[in-house]
Amino acid sequence: MKTSFVILTWNRDSMLKICIEKLIKSIANKAESEIIIFNNNSTDSTVSVLNEFYLMNHNEINIKIVNHKKNLGLNAYKKLMRMATGDVIIEVDDDVLEFPVGIDEIFESYLYTFKEFGFISLDVIKNKHTNGAKPPEEKYIDITRDGKTIQYGPTGGWCAGFRAADYKKISFLFERVIPLSFKRGEDAVLSKLFSIMGKKSGIIKDIRCLHATGPYYAKMFGSLERDIEKYDVAGIENMRDIYKKYQ
Repeated sequence: MKTSFVILTWNRDSMLKICIEKLIKSIANKAESEIIIFNNNSTDSTVSVLNEFYLMNHNEINIKIVNHKKNLGLNAYKKLMRMATGDVIIEVDDDVLEFPVGIDEIFESYLYTFKEFGFISLDVIKNKHTNGAKPPEEKYIDITRDGKTIQYGPTGGWCAGFRAADYKKISFLFERVIPLSFKRGEDAVLSKLFSIMGKKSGIIKDIRCLHATGPYYAKMFGSLERDIEKYDVAGIENMRDIYKKYQ
């Protein structure tokens, strides 16, 4: 079974470098995997980071890189999904800095065991600096099968996988009809479209990644101004003001 990892990045060179280096180490079957990265017209050193990553790893795993001349926002995901050739597609945020070992095999196993689920994400590490963007635990219902547990409930796209065969059934709506924006993100749209076709969404319980979201990590990795700009443009003033406190 082939796995496609798709990453959209914009002006997070320091985080991106760690993300893709940790990701490739976590993939068990590199010969049957591909990594596709869409650079949304970054103005930092992202191009150099991607060039180095390609040179160091393209003999080990199939890598596709798009350095786009225009920032397409989240609508770049429409192009990313079309490029994926795997049986399983896993979207990865560029601020995910740690992954479980054998990430490709994990998603393959859980999607096989829980056929009623169409969109599943890794669980997240929570610490004093981030909640990983995961809602409170009381929002979820545990479903256990064959020693595996999925939390049925709100599902973010920080590191989320789905079957290409399922995606094909909703691809026209996702790619051609529904516009994406910060207030209507690709993960929410995918989850909704899968639900229309009768598929649930959920979290792979206790198999965690570090989704380093929040102003603490943004400041640590030099992307604080980038995130302030993002929230300002999106008109989300409360989040913008929270990040400004870390300037």
